[in-house]
Amino acid sequence: MGMIVAHFVSHSHPIRVLMDGTAIPADLGGVGRHVDDLVPELVEQGVDLTMAVQERDAEHFALRLPSARIIPISRRFESRPARMAWEQTGLPKLIRKVRP
Repeated sequence: MGMIVAHFVSHSHPIRVLMDGTAIPADLGGVGRHVDDLVPELVEQGVDLTMAVQERDAEHFALRLPSARIIPISRRFESRPARMAWEQTGLPKLIRKVRP
């Protein structure tokens, strides 16, 4: 599967992206593998990436994306219902916190 990335990202004015990766499964199969392949491409194209992830995934993405800001969320949000509640309350707070 090929990936198309627009080449209009300016390094003097990079696009800022906050990606919610908290739903990535622990085994990184399927959509997790897609995200794992996508995020380095975004960074390579000059995107200023911040990524919210489960604590279990923080080290993996920090090593894979040394120039990205990796923000682990608490383990108490690992279950689907708790994570969905965090997406409605914690994610908007995080967006306000990292917004320029």
